[in-house]
Amino acid sequence: MGFKSYIDRIKKPADIIKQPWQDFERLLSRGVYWGLRRICRPRPYPEHVSSVLLIRRNRLGDAVNLLPLIAALHQRYPGLQIHVMANPYNCAIFEYAEGLAGLHVMDEDWRFKKLSWRFHPTIRALREKNLDLVIAMGGYSSALAQLSLWIGGKFNVGVRSAKGGIFDLVYDRPLPYGSPPGDCHVNDMAHLVRAAGLELPPVLPPTQIRRPAAAQAGYLAICPDVERKQSRYPLEYYAEIIETLIARQAVSKVLLFLRNGNSPYRALEKSGAAWQPTRDVPSFIEAVSQCQCVLTAEGGSAHVTGALGQGVVVLSGMGHQSYWRPYARHVRVLEIKDNVAAIKPADVIEAILAMQASVAAAPAE
Repeated sequence: MGFKSYIDRIKKPADIIKQPWQDFERLLSRGVYWGLRRICRPRPYPEHVSSVLLIRRNRLGDAVNLLPLIAALHQRYPGLQIHVMANPYNCAIFEYAEGLAGLHVMDEDWRFKKLSWRFHPTIRALREKNLDLVIAMGGYSSALAQLSLWIGGKFNVGVRSAKGGIFDLVYDRPLPYGSPPGDCHVNDMAHLVRAAGLELPPVLPPTQIRRPAAAQAGYLAICPDVERKQSRYPLEYYAEIIETLIARQAVSKVLLFLRNGNSPYRALEKSGAAWQPTRDVPSFIEAVSQCQCVLTAEGGSAHVTGALGQGVVVLSGMGHQSYWRPYARHVRVLEIKDNVAAIKPADVIEAILAMQASVAAAPAE
């Protein structure tokens, strides 16, 4: 680490002491790790695998992308008990997964957070199951490694840290940092499952969530909210798109989905959109499933609606949708890195009309 980068880390007086101390802690941890690595050996792979736990924390899109793997494992191993550990935010997605033996929800902010995770009721319940395989789904994370440790499975698989750290020893089969170098998120998770000794088909089926309502021809959903500012499409452009589609009679109804009623995108009601309040993820899925097509910012709503089989047009300014795009049948991504506003409303309208035609012509699933 160069001197300039160290200076950049000094944001306040306390950092003059804090940053060197953190560097010392990291150095000490790596030294202990390399010492223990010389004497520690991975546990033997279970002779018979009858149970597996997939840890899938974080976002809705991450949860949706795990569904094809669960379905494939259930089909390939009918007797395998497949468990998933999720958080309160993304757990609702797994209610739509077929073949789960158990869904285990853990609030990571419980009591003293990481210091008390070992005693969390969800961890204790999982530890009693004496699971054969625990697979940490995702890249390297010390939190993910700690969860794997406290669950106490017979064999742990996950991604190790970049430079070596004490928590890498949790994994009996650690994958190199930055691996797998897949072409999409779903295939990367599939690589982890295969590394755990489980077979999957070479090509996984698209994500799929059982659709609770029939699609209404001409119904369009708009999901503009997004955390990443790079993907916030201008309100006036959304207004132009809605007004043009209504004027052309290309849509019969436009439903507006927002995270809360205080969103500035509520102004789109003046352009003809009808705000559709939803309480939670299941109520969102129930309401949005009646729409034939969806115009959405990149994120969870894009993955959910893609899995519902809707025609989805995604707007993104992140420049990484070749990897993160929804793993679904009817998806069109419009993306300009760091400048989502450069996407012309006319191009969005054209994409929506093409998607309507594609979905209408597709055979019923």
